[in-house]
Amino acid sequence: MVIITSKSKTRKFYFIASAVVLFIAAGVFAYQYFSELYQISKAEQGNKDLRDEVVNISSDMPVDYDDYLLDSDGSSDKEYVSPIDFKKLKQKNNDAIAWLTISDTEFSFPLMHHKGDNAYYLNRNFDNEWSVYGAAYIEDYNSDDLSDTAIVVYGHNIKNSEWFGEFQTIYTDKEQFKRSQTIKMYLPDEERTYRVFAAVPHTNEHLLEAYDFDKPKDYNTFINRAVSSRMVNGITDKDEIPEAGTPLLILSSCLKGDSSHRFLVLAYQCQ
Repeated sequence: MVIITSKSKTRKFYFIASAVVLFIAAGVFAYQYFSELYQISKAEQGNKDLRDEVVNISSDMPVDYDDYLLDSDGSSDKEYVSPIDFKKLKQKNNDAIAWLTISDTEFSFPLMHHKGDNAYYLNRNFDNEWSVYGAAYIEDYNSDDLSDTAIVVYGHNIKNSEWFGEFQTIYTDKEQFKRSQTIKMYLPDEERTYRVFAAVPHTNEHLLEAYDFDKPKDYNTFINRAVSSRMVNGITDKDEIPEAGTPLLILSSCLKGDSSHRFLVLAYQCQ
């Protein structure tokens, strides 16, 4: 006859309870893991579908350089035709104000601005659906026509080649840095080219509150602080540092492993 003592019952209870807790924990982990994969896949497909609909950019498209010749007064008799179908883009979401691409990367995204709510696209995608991956966006500190001396674009640090999360991989490799120094900004009535001159960790200060980039002193102070950073994983092309007043494009995301800092990709307008 087997006698089950209270001690045995207690041990059995704790064993079963531990197994249940581990089972639940494993279930939660699996749910979060596959949920993240689903969100990434959904975001990738959504952006691919959008690109297929509104983007007509091809690296092998022939270029008629005569179209870009300017008269002596800086004008051209050729009417600019954007490779982005902004009519269709804005029908889908009127908050889209530009389109950004980066050379030798998968980065090709609309730039969003939701007036009156700077955090709107922090956790919403282009379709206005909740998404932990958000979208690339500017705040009200910048104007819709993007005529500011410094434009700051925010995006999430995501484990995927199409989001800002890959910036630290791309721009901390010297060879890849060189291949990805060209950023294109497409607007309804013009196309801008930016040259990346630095990619560096920086404090999480709000740049457009901390500096008045229209003032040469503030402009230079920011540039000097950014390129003089002693933190690791930063690259600066010292031959490309711009003079005060040159329009800047700053791409800003969280720094991996350090929530007290940002990772900035700094570019100046060269065309």
